[in-house]
Amino acid sequence: MHTKTCPACNHTLPIEEFGNNRQTPDGLMYYCRNCAADKQREYRKANPDAAAKAKAKYLAKVRARNDARRVPEAVE
Repeated sequence: MHTKTCPACNHTLPIEEFGNNRQTPDGLMYYCRNCAADKQREYRKANPDAAAKAKAKYLAKVRARNDARRVPEAVE
């Protein structure tokens, strides 16, 4: 399989235009990268509170991981 049709835009595109998804039978996302980005953008615009909450949760996780990696500074 070298091409796949996106159900959102109905374009037949090379499989490189689709992200990976291990849960689907073909191992690829259902929507092409452009349509997936558009859908995500629409969701964030329609649900700003949920998007802000998810972003804050992600940033807290990244900050905690980065703090754990930091080497303590030597005190003189």
